[in-house]
This record gives sequence, structure tokens and C-alpha cells, in this order.
Amino acid sequence: MSARGQEDWSGDRPRRAAIIGCGAIARSHAAAIDELEGLELAAVIDKDPDALARAEAEFGTRGYTDIEAMLTETAGDGGVDVACVCTPPASH
Repeated sequence: MSARGQEDWSGDRPRRAAIIGCGAIARSHAAAIDELEGLELAAVIDKDPDALARAEAEFGTRGYTDIEAMLTETAGDGGVDVACVCTPPASH
């Protein structure tokens, strides 16, 4: 932890992010993740199979329809350190 109580992300491995909800705003979040040094997009999650397929193709990462499955399957690769919730506001 740093002096401000924040986790130190300067380790050897990149931190891994997931995007939950693959609508239009997900593109902005994926672009921001791509620009941040030390952060990589590890997974996208959406219940809509069409939106999920588009996001997988566009962002070049694995997609899941279930958060629990994503957490289980990514655990062997280091898991997910942070999630961007990009679902409609009422579902946050």
C-alpha cells in the first residue's frame, strides 16, 4: 500500500480489467484501459450474446455471459483486479 492507502500497481505483471456490459460506453472504457500503462483488458461480460460477440471481436479478449464463470476461468491467469461497470444506471 502507498502512503495514501492505495495498492501499489508497479509490480511485474499488468493489472487485469473486466468490462461488465458491452454497450456503446464500453468502447470508451476499453480505449481508456488500452491507454493505461500496466493495465490490460482481460474479459468482457454481457448477457446479450450479440453484444458480447461484437465486444470480443472488437476488443480482442474473452467474453463471458456470467460474472462467476469469468472469475473462475480467469483465476488461473491472475484473475481480474478491477471491473468497469458499463451497464445501464438502474442496474448498477
